[in-house]
Amino acid sequence: MPRTSTGALRRLCLALALLLAAAAPAMAQRGPTTPAPGSPERRAIMDAIRAATREDLEKPVIFVVDHLKVQDNYAFMMGVPRKPDGTPFDYSGTLYQEQIEGGAFDDWIYAVLAKINGRWQVLEWLIGATDVAWLGAVGKYGAPETIFPEHGDEHDHH
Repeated sequence: MPRTSTGALRRLCLALALLLAAAAPAMAQRGPTTPAPGSPERRAIMDAIRAATREDLEKPVIFVVDHLKVQDNYAFMMGVPRKPDGTPFDYSGTLYQEQIEGGAFDDWIYAVLAKINGRWQVLEWLIGATDVAWLGAVGKYGAPETIFPEHGDEHDHH
């Protein structure tokens, strides 16, 4: 099950912000873009994902990006969690350890984000899915379908 932010007020504010964003098509980008490595936008997206996953991962993490697309104040990222030195992430002591031991874990993450009031916020994320779990996010938040990989494209999740 994807992880989502909680809190009625936060959901109300998010819904209002998304509604306002949808009401401004004149500001829409022409197509999806991929923020360059090291760019402020990419760093802000990755920082938002790190903040959202911090409690579950319990250790410092970076993400090796396989797919990152941004359009119309939405972003979608797929990648692989790694230690800051780039070596494989150690999930021992995290809630994922049991899934790994049971063989029901693939080492990857996806995240859907929205830029609200100039800040990237994670709407949904999931680590370790053994299927194309992100398909459920397509159309869910009003994000353009073009930021997602082609439907059914499972990518090589390592």
